[in-house]
Amino acid sequence: MPLWHIYCPENAYSAEDKCALATRITDLYADVGLPRFYASVVFHELPPFTACRTASASRVAATSCTRTMCAPRSTAIIAAATLA
Repeated sequence: MPLWHIYCPENAYSAEDKCALATRITDLYADVGLPRFYASVVFHELPPFTACRTASASRVAATSCTRTMCAPRSTAIIAAATLA
């Protein structure tokens, strides 16, 4: 099952932003026939200083044991969702 971890600074995304991004990621899998409930998206909000570095950008880690997804398509979805 696909599991996406999104690490971001505290308050970087509103609840609505998180919902929209999680929905778009889930749509990627639904579009290829995977049941929507299989995809999971977890947001990890980081404090301002993590490991002596300022948390100012988001990082995404996605794992899946079901299907391989085209990286450019998933990157485009994330970019569109975060810029919208």
